[in-house]
Amino acid sequence: MAEGRERRAVGAAAIEASGLFDAEWYREHYPDVAADGIDPFEHFVRWGAEEGRLPFGDFASDRYRREAGIAHASNLETYRHYLTQGRFTATTALDPPGFVPYRIDRNAALSADDDLLVYVAYCPDGRLAPFQVHSIETYHTEGYRVALIVNSGAYCGMVDPGETPSPIQIVRDNIGFDFGAWAHAVRILGGLEAVRSVTFTNDSLVGPLVGGKACRLRSRIDDIEAGAVFLTECREIERHPQGY
Repeated sequence: MAEGRERRAVGAAAIEASGLFDAEWYREHYPDVAADGIDPFEHFVRWGAEEGRLPFGDFASDRYRREAGIAHASNLETYRHYLTQGRFTATTALDPPGFVPYRIDRNAALSADDDLLVYVAYCPDGRLAPFQVHSIETYHTEGYRVALIVNSGAYCGMVDPGETPSPIQIVRDNIGFDFGAWAHAVRILGGLEAVRSVTFTNDSLVGPLVGGKACRLRSRIDDIEAGAVFLTECREIERHPQGY
């Protein structure tokens, strides 16, 4: 544990000395940090790096690890390596603005009768957890056409997330969190204006189960006069800290 703290301190010192950490960008890009009043640099070093947050815009950490030959480095070690070595060589971690690496594992046509549900799952090791698979299966049983978007923490490893009934599956680098994934999916899929309805949800909403019975979501959502619906708040056991 002491060794881990020492490595973190060394990484923090290297990043701070570089002068490249963009506190204003970090605060604007991660509004929860600004809302909590935490110093952006302190947040990044203590939690943000290992949560996959970026020290400045357009840094593709998975790509950098792959190109620099440091595949098993932590996020903090990756940034330290870039700031002390990589930025002075031909190795680059900067992608065009807005670029996020992704692949399409499965795709399917959309029709006017479809109730499309865009489900974002965060998978630190690239594989879906049982509760995520269960949620996707439940939505499928409800009659939704599920587009699964995997925010993978192991994108460069080409990890297979596992089997689900979703006809559309996109795996992307974990950049931009859920909102980034939803926006990215809309750009990739296209044609959403032609479907019957669009619902955006994520794995913060566990289930959808109430008392062991599947909610009749489609009929309930039909009663909502809205062009798009977000299902993100979970109160199944207690309020999920990432619900909004």
